[in-house]
Amino acid sequence: MAGLDGIAAAVQAVAGSAGPAVVGIGQAWALGSGVVIGEGLVLTNAHNAGRGDVAVSFGGDRTVEGHVAGIDVDGELAVIAADTGGAAPLE
Repeated sequence: MAGLDGIAAAVQAVAGSAGPAVVGIGQAWALGSGVVIGEGLVLTNAHNAGRGDVAVSFGGDRTVEGHVAGIDVDGELAVIAADTGGAAPLE
C-alpha cells in the first residue's frame, strides 16, 4: 500500500499546482478544457476551438471571450488568445 500512497500524494501535488491553470472551453465547459500556457494564451484541443471565437471559463465564475490565435488540425492543438487575468500558467 505504500506505493499507492506515494502515487496518491503525487497526483494531489500535480492537481494542486496545475489546477489554477486549467480552464473550461465553451460556456460552462461545454466544449472541453484547456490550460493557461502564458499571459493571454490558452492551449486546448483543436476540436474545442473549431468555431473561431470561444468562451474561456476560469475558476470563480469568470468567463471571457477568446479568439483562436492558431490551430494545428493534424496535431489536434489550438491556441486561444484571451484575457487570462493573471492566472498562473502551467509550468
